[in-house]
Amino acid sequence: MIELRGHGFRYGFDERAIDKQIRSLGFTACEYDPLARDITVKSSGDLGDMLYIRDISKARERVVSAQKYLINGRML
Repeated sequence: MIELRGHGFRYGFDERAIDKQIRSLGFTACEYDPLARDITVKSSGDLGDMLYIRDISKARERVVSAQKYLINGRML
């Protein structure tokens, strides 16, 4: 998880270069929907709160099989 929201410029970092380097290491930028317990691939080029995952199928298995918790009267 990394936040790429334009703050890197202030400190001399190119956030697009950071994103490109992480992707070159075999990671895929993803989005997680906790209500649906679903992981989807994020469009390339979009930056923001980035969740990088190397093995998406394994991550999806873990999300689906994880214990549910009662939060605000709803099982998540």
